[in-house]
Amino acid sequence: MPSRMSLLHSPQGQKMEKPQNSCSSVTDPSSRSPTGGTSPLPPKDIPAGINYVITAFASAKIFNTGSYYTPFKPLSEIRALFDSGAKVCMAIGGWGDDEGFGTGAATDESRKTFAKNVAETVEKLGYDCVDVDWEYPGGNGEDYKVITNDKKTSEIESFPKLLSEIKLAIGEKELSIAVPARKPDLIAYTAEQMPKINAAVDFVNVMAYDIMNRRDNVTIHQSSVVDSKAVVEHYMQLGLDARKLNLGFPFYAKYFETQGECVQPVGCPTVLLESENGIDTHKSGAVTFETVSFSDPGFAKAMQNGILDSERGGQWYWSPESKKFWTWDTPELVTRKFEEIVKPMKLGGVFAWSMGEDSKDWGHIKAMQEGVKGLKDGGHVKAMQEDVKGLKDGGHVKAMQEDVKGLKDGGHVKAMQEDVKGLKDGGHVKAMQEDVKGLKDGGHVKAMQEDVKGLKDGGHVKAMQEDVKGLPDPECL
Repeated sequence: MPSRMSLLHSPQGQKMEKPQNSCSSVTDPSSRSPTGGTSPLPPKDIPAGINYVITAFASAKIFNTGSYYTPFKPLSEIRALFDSGAKVCMAIGGWGDDEGFGTGAATDESRKTFAKNVAETVEKLGYDCVDVDWEYPGGNGEDYKVITNDKKTSEIESFPKLLSEIKLAIGEKELSIAVPARKPDLIAYTAEQMPKINAAVDFVNVMAYDIMNRRDNVTIHQSSVVDSKAVVEHYMQLGLDARKLNLGFPFYAKYFETQGECVQPVGCPTVLLESENGIDTHKSGAVTFETVSFSDPGFAKAMQNGILDSERGGQWYWSPESKKFWTWDTPELVTRKFEEIVKPMKLGGVFAWSMGEDSKDWGHIKAMQEGVKGLKDGGHVKAMQEDVKGLKDGGHVKAMQEDVKGLKDGGHVKAMQEDVKGLKDGGHVKAMQEDVKGLKDGGHVKAMQEDVKGLKDGGHVKAMQEDVKGLPDPECL
């Protein structure tokens, strides 16, 4: 099976997903992006190897009432940007669009309606797959201060039920979900629910970024190697199949204003990044790796003077002028994630948010392409071949052959042959023959014959005849 490499795609921002399958996100110019702006699409050679393209986003609300979603660009134009055979998926939801999911998941009837409308839309528009991006079932969405988490507890159980209905409705078309990496947001991803989720979906896009956001008050990397690996391990421990997991990469840097000097990437206190009522204080944000972004002197300086945290696997910079802490992935860290996470953990693929946001030099996408190539050329497939070779050359197969040889040469088989010979010559077989003879000559058989005779002559049969005779004639029968 090829690795998935996915990208979320739209003129405003795009997302990459899986290595054996590669995914790409393309976002609607009118939809929200974590970074804002309009991202250019790549030249034809850049998307090579991407086998899943995810257009973002269709609002979840519309599927509760009808199926009238129209993508920002005809699918024929999107398909023309990628390799022949690449699958194009419809992403539903995104940040700030959780109300429609909550309504759709609430009851058996609402789930069937939602799923039916999704299936009709996919069929009508010609999509190959569906990506559910509910941020987040069970709470901690954009509206968590307005509709508190205690009012969303039912979503923990209704989420896998909604996924099952969607999968049932779309049939052979693939269903994926985008899941968070920040531990407080994994409310619905419990040990009890994960097997149900795993059974309903074909693959899972782990958004291994935004691990720091405006709800934090001390600095950490937004997408380090160590933290990305930890969240993948957590999902696997909960019961998700590694081959279904796509590791996510961000094509943007994030910044957070600190209270004072910050001389290390982890643990610097920040200013208030979100107000008590959940409103952004605009003391944090994100900047994409697009050419236009480098016209900002502060961002350009951060990118030029970035510091590698080799222990945790993250790039960072602190600006003494603006007191901004910057955190991002470099192409080299993308490669490191393949070597330390994707390959050894045998994940199914990779993805990114989002494709056009890497347009300065397409360095992150190129690193992902090399990583996926490595999986094909010398990674998962070769490892599996070596495992099989080991079985044949010196392992299980040889051991089994020796065992069988031992049975034939001097073990179980000879012993069994002697046992059978003993049975024939003077043991069990002769004894059984004598027993049967005794039954016929004067034992059990004769006794049974007498018993049957007694039944006919004067016992049970006559009694039964009398009983039947005593039954009334008219209605009972």
